[in-house]
Amino acid sequence: MISLIIPTYNSEKYIERCYKSICIQTYSDWEAVFVDDGSVDNSRILLDSLAETDSRVKVVSKVNEGVAVARQWGIEASKGQYITFLDIDDELLPEALDILMAGFSEDDIDIVIGGMQLTRDGKICKRITYKNAVISGVECFKMLCCGTLRWQLWGKAYRRTLFDNIVTPNGLKVGQDMAACLQVALRAARVRVLDCVVYDYVQNSSSVSHTRLEVNTIDALRSALFVECVLQKEIERYDLYSDVDSMYMLCVSVALNRGISYDNNYLQDSLASHFSFRALRRINWLKAINIAVFKYLHINLASYR
Repeated sequence: MISLIIPTYNSEKYIERCYKSICIQTYSDWEAVFVDDGSVDNSRILLDSLAETDSRVKVVSKVNEGVAVARQWGIEASKGQYITFLDIDDELLPEALDILMAGFSEDDIDIVIGGMQLTRDGKICKRITYKNAVISGVECFKMLCCGTLRWQLWGKAYRRTLFDNIVTPNGLKVGQDMAACLQVALRAARVRVLDCVVYDYVQNSSSVSHTRLEVNTIDALRSALFVECVLQKEIERYDLYSDVDSMYMLCVSVALNRGISYDNNYLQDSLASHFSFRALRRINWLKAINIAVFKYLHINLASYR
């Protein structure tokens, strides 16, 4: 069985649509674990109603502590040998679970990664897919760090044991997925990457990941620091220092896109400790140019002060 972990917070207008996308799955051996993270709207009432009519639905209620903690509660309450994650305002494509579960056809596959589509105003704006491959967990980590694979937890299925004793970043509104995904990647023996779309990412302006708040901007850089600290031993063991530099540069790119000030200490520390042209060569070239130009301009401006 596969368990779907679905954090909810004041999500009453999305619950029915999300639930329907689960019910139409061609794969039937699933449970849906909704974690109500202290909602103050009618989310809990709607979820309890679903649980009363569908035995496959489980509802966990807790005080508000953020999505990372909510997911951890969901994992602990789940019963499946495999787990996947679904944001309450997104949807799964009808064959998503079938496709992901088929990827575990070999015993040493620990993670299966599918592609995604971006939907805005009811229209599919973009599809992101990968080439079929089976890679090691370390190689998966490297591909996540440079952006070749996306580091969101959703759109993937995992052997549940990968999340045993995982370290959860508290207080971050941006970067929780990266922190968890990079940890489990290094715990995986092998990872299967698929060339098909399984996840529908429905973009809305109220999403935390699209809110331009200064604290969210800083969180992108704090999450990189969190990963570096938590995985210090593994980074040394597998000599992943340059890959971590690339991870930092991707986080710097996120911060720059959100308008972070050059005077921000997290930004300056990240550039001072992890900027290198080797790291930039590994990430998207437009992001690399943006970072290089930004750093060059501010170094030259500082010299004229």
